[in-house]
Amino acid sequence: YMIGTVACGKSSIISKLLKFYENPSKHVIKSVTYPGTSVKMMEIPLSNSAFCYEVPGFSLVTSVLGKVEKDVTKIITPKKKVDDHARTLAVGESLMIGSLAAYSLVKGKPTAVKLYCAEAVECKKVFTKNLESALAENSKKRDVRPVSDRYTTFTDYDLFEYAMENDGQVHDIAISGLGWISFVAKGQTIRVLLPKGVAVKESLGKIR
Repeated sequence: YMIGTVACGKSSIISKLLKFYENPSKHVIKSVTYPGTSVKMMEIPLSNSAFCYEVPGFSLVTSVLGKVEKDVTKIITPKKKVDDHARTLAVGESLMIGSLAAYSLVKGKPTAVKLYCAEAVECKKVFTKNLESALAENSKKRDVRPVSDRYTTFTDYDLFEYAMENDGQVHDIAISGLGWISFVAKGQTIRVLLPKGVAVKESLGKIR
């Protein structure tokens, strides 16, 4: 079974595989109903007795993808290779990702960060003391994408802080369904603002 969240790339993988697919069986590719439900899924024969099924994507309640409007989902879903946006944050500065999220340097030396996200996602550096008003203004003017009408005041967001070790290794802080920043940990404290209920995770760098 090919399973995963909405817009995670299942159909893209299946489409790529089908370009090289040769049917080894007496069966045909078809759409079938998942037993006991009305859910439709694609059935691809791998042999006369084995099949691959692509099932509809499910929504993650802890992902930005499951909490924003459809037009915003299109912006935050990558359509080509994800590249990084390089920025440097000093204490008192925040990297605003549209009006959906922000990373702020609360403590530590100026830090070079790389933001990994979809190509249509835009970011802007602002002073942390002005972050609340910058988010509110951007929600109206929509100069920096993405913007969701479901997040318009500071009470619509959660705040998390990460006190990093001084280990000199590359670390990531990822926001589920949106993207992540990558940086070298040198004892900084980094604050993350993100939509309420969305998961955030700190880990060693995925790309080094």
